[in-house]
Amino acid sequence: MIKLSPIILTCVGIAAAGIGFLFLSKYEFETVWTYEQKYRSSILNLNGDERIWQLRMESMKATTPDSPELRAVSRTSVTKSLAVLKKVCGKIYKTDVRNGQYLNDFKRYCVKHNEDLIFGKNWTVIREGSPDNRQTLIDSKLASLQKHRKYLDRDLASIRDSSEDNREALKRWCTKVLESLYEGSSSTRFLNFLDYYVDRN
Repeated sequence: MIKLSPIILTCVGIAAAGIGFLFLSKYEFETVWTYEQKYRSSILNLNGDERIWQLRMESMKATTPDSPELRAVSRTSVTKSLAVLKKVCGKIYKTDVRNGQYLNDFKRYCVKHNEDLIFGKNWTVIREGSPDNRQTLIDSKLASLQKHRKYLDRDLASIRDSSEDNREALKRWCTKVLESLYEGSSSTRFLNFLDYYVDRN
């Protein structure tokens, strides 16, 4: 039986690893990920989610979409605008995510936002109630944040570690995340959002 020297075995191992990496890289490069695959938790039902579609359509009419097709109907009737919005979003869902020209419209008009997941819940949020109650709730959230050590959004971690008065910073973070794309019930950002935006007691 032929025995190979350790040097030869090492070279063979490195070569094999290199070939494997090339095959993996080629596979990842050639694999097409669509928007609906990458953002599956946030995709809207084209035959449902009517309340959210209505909100997205109103947002589209109040802003300027990137899509020429959406811009063309943003001043037309509600029925026509909504139909075209669903049509365009349906196309985007099937599009390769590397085609970034659709990303802004996708996030603004074609997905669930975190605020949609708390609609209809009997919860208090930090922007509701009397000024004193809002202040008390914000202070309690900041106190909880100081003790939070695991699974924390990067921006929240910065707020926690800052020595300044962070009431306004926390409110800005909540507003930003409120209107952000829903990433799933187990995502760190969504769980932090529930912890620091709402009072579920």
